[in-house]
Amino acid sequence: MTSLLVSTLLLVGVPQTPLSSFTPATGKAGYVGRFTSEPQPRCAWPLSTIVLQGVFDDLEVEFEAETANDRWQIEVDGTVSGVVKLVQGRKRYSIVRSPSKKVRTVRLVRRTEAMSKPTRFIAIYANKGARFQSPKLGSKRLLVVGDSISAGFGVDGKNQNEAYSFETANAYMTYGAIASRKLGLECTDIAWSGKKMWPDNTIPEIFDFILPEDRSTQLKPGQEKPFDAIVINLGTNDFGKTNPEEAGWKAGYTAFYKKVRKVNPSAHIYFAVGSMMSDNWPPQNKALSTIRRYIASMIDANASDKKLHYLEFETQNVERDGSGSAWHPNQTTQKNMADRLVTALKRDLRL
Repeated sequence: MTSLLVSTLLLVGVPQTPLSSFTPATGKAGYVGRFTSEPQPRCAWPLSTIVLQGVFDDLEVEFEAETANDRWQIEVDGTVSGVVKLVQGRKRYSIVRSPSKKVRTVRLVRRTEAMSKPTRFIAIYANKGARFQSPKLGSKRLLVVGDSISAGFGVDGKNQNEAYSFETANAYMTYGAIASRKLGLECTDIAWSGKKMWPDNTIPEIFDFILPEDRSTQLKPGQEKPFDAIVINLGTNDFGKTNPEEAGWKAGYTAFYKKVRKVNPSAHIYFAVGSMMSDNWPPQNKALSTIRRYIASMIDANASDKKLHYLEFETQNVERDGSGSAWHPNQTTQKNMADRLVTALKRDLRL
């Protein structure tokens, strides 16, 4: 199932001007993540996904981007098939150019973060005779809440000396996305580089919005279907220079957890740590040991919640596995994190 089921825009025959007769109820496109419910929906969060399924030879999509920084991964029947690099403004992009008589599933996955600004999904174009159907999506859903690690900052960077770029950002290869593909889950990724849990510049401040910089897009009660599992991976930036004040940080974290639990009463929730946390940096702070202690006490305080868990990702080993941009986890480390998450999800969701 999707987070938000919004409009469908299916235009057959490769017209030069989009048709206008299709309504949000036609059901020919699937959406994973947060999309506005406009006739031409917008999204901004990383890993936002459009799913198309049908029999077609040629497939194009039309996007309208606010910047030239957005990147979309093309996946055809589970195999990656290129990246769409959007230009600013409105343009059509070729997705598939190959004849087929079989039903194919195409996923377009946003690799870049919300800082790339929202992108609007305008239309779908296909060859004459193409047939589309309502796509089949996974029945179980994962929510990842986090910062740069979860958003895909620098995943494709060559080494720690590279600065951030939109070219090396890759939410498609984050641990949440990898684990979800392995297990057949649908993943929503609410993550933004540099964000904290508490007290300032926080994810909780923007968590409730479909477009995090647009306060008019706040989720309505019941608009987002409850998730089966939720990973909260925040804290790396909170402990970046000094350790946050214990009582305040735990109070802020607990308030967010209770808010999430209220609308996801049956979900397994993981308080996660890593993979950039360690006791070696910042010097003398013992940041990893401290956040472990903070989280352990919160879990103890909520011991009646039997679906609340601690999940620690191994601290990245740059000497062994290399590094992405600016010391962020690369694909190897993200895959290692995904393996640990897969183990936890298999156990708790009985997959």
